[in-house]
Amino acid sequence: DPDGAVTLLVSSVEMGQGAATVLPQIAAEALGVPVARVRFHQPDTSAVPDPGPTVASRTTPVGRAILVAAC
Repeated sequence: DPDGAVTLLVSSVEMGQGAATVLPQIAAEALGVPVARVRFHQPDTSAVPDPGPTVASRTTPVGRAILVAAC
């Protein structure tokens, strides 16, 4: 973002499984920015595709995708 922060748009809804904590941590580590500079937003299908259900370990591949996208 213009202010040096990172906006993280993912398709994983935070329902207590820790996505709002771990996904920004992955992005921050991969990009070399403080985690406080990563903005995590709940999904909005006008910005990200419908992910289907948030079940089991479905959020795990999103973390890997963030890492790959950041590199």
